[in-house]
Amino acid sequence: MKLNVKLLSLVLAMSVVASSALVGCNNQGKDEKQPETTPKQEEATTQAPEEKTLEPLTLNIFAVSPGKQKDHDKVIAEANKKLQELLPNTTIEMEEVTTAEFKQKFDLKMAGLETVDVVTKFNTAPLSAEVERGSLIGLNSLIDEYAPDIRKEIPAWLLEGGLVGDEMYMIPKYEMHYWQLALYSQKELFEKYFDIEKANQVFNVDQEYIVATKEMYDVMEDYMKKLKDAGEIRKGFSPFVFGLSAGFELLQGAPAFTYKMPAVGRLYTPGNEWDLTVQNVYKMPETIEMFKTFADWREKGYIREDMISLQNPREDEKAEENCYTVWFHNYQNPKMEGDYFTEKRWKEESVRYPVQKVPRVNTNAADGLAITMTAQDPARSMMLIDLLTTEKGKDFYNTLVYGIEGEHYNKISENKIETLGYTGQGTAEAPYGQYKWALGNVHNAFVTQLDPVDDYKPYWDMMHKSGLQNI
Repeated sequence: MKLNVKLLSLVLAMSVVASSALVGCNNQGKDEKQPETTPKQEEATTQAPEEKTLEPLTLNIFAVSPGKQKDHDKVIAEANKKLQELLPNTTIEMEEVTTAEFKQKFDLKMAGLETVDVVTKFNTAPLSAEVERGSLIGLNSLIDEYAPDIRKEIPAWLLEGGLVGDEMYMIPKYEMHYWQLALYSQKELFEKYFDIEKANQVFNVDQEYIVATKEMYDVMEDYMKKLKDAGEIRKGFSPFVFGLSAGFELLQGAPAFTYKMPAVGRLYTPGNEWDLTVQNVYKMPETIEMFKTFADWREKGYIREDMISLQNPREDEKAEENCYTVWFHNYQNPKMEGDYFTEKRWKEESVRYPVQKVPRVNTNAADGLAITMTAQDPARSMMLIDLLTTEKGKDFYNTLVYGIEGEHYNKISENKIETLGYTGQGTAEAPYGQYKWALGNVHNAFVTQLDPVDDYKPYWDMMHKSGLQNI
């Protein structure tokens, strides 16, 4: 009897367990009516999850620069204080590399898989080549999720310069983009020996397309002959920007600059139909004329003999002793008075004489900010690039570029400063001062004592709107 009771108890217990199991199984995937929630509970369940706290991380910026300067550590510490307010638990360290050594050092870092979280994609190799070798990562989804303001504050026509196919790999530098070419020289020499009357007849004239002519070369040769005869030739003529990009590409494997050179690029002027016939640039008459002229000038001592072998051939483009006496660059200036501008950028006063009548807009997208394959956290790198290229990070960006107020610059007005220890771009000898175009959005940079206006934005907006019609 006891045995039967025990068996019955065991059977009942097993039945209860089996029933529980069946109930559990039947509840899976079945919509059961849940207890009604209170309004507060309902609100709590519909609220977005709290923003995730970022883990402490130090990001490495690999930037083209005048070089590491005396107050580097002090400025980076100050920049990191500002960064905490914008991107908590994030700090930066910045490795500054000169233009001459940038490509080799970056290539070595990528070959050695060294960490680089943000890089200044400098004009040393085409963007497509960097992408092909796998050194940069795509940014489309990162921008959408972590930096949507970039698409709001930087024009779409400029961002296209960072595309390879349909994928963005670089945020191109946003600077002037509306340029006219100018001849630079020391003011004292220019006013004494340069034939301004003859120059006005051959430069700044109507052309079907922007191109260097024999008459232009003749005016420059006349100037250099007078300089040499007077013992003032110094390092003579720098052929860059005016015409040597194609030649430099041929001889050293470096890419041509993205802005068109008058000696080797046919940029058609408004009202003239573009000839889109594919041509070999090295067989074009203007390219042949350029090489013949520059070879002749080298023989005459107007171009230095070691020009092609120099690591940084443009280093001496400044109005100082033992530097070039003729060089070129594009410029922006909303104020035009007389035939040329006077600048006090270097030890000697200089002039810039416009040589191109038609201004032009282009992306100049050879440089910009990118994220490498070795980045520790691409999302955080994108957040940092967002701060360097949008309005919300303006104070942080200007600290990285100009340093600390009262030590590296003084405020003239809210948006204008006087740099200390240098004028124009920072130099290796200055206590601090980086290249503004290398670190982000130049439209958010202070203007300096060298600039004729306190705010370029209205001027830039007007130029971009009108200048694009010239393309």
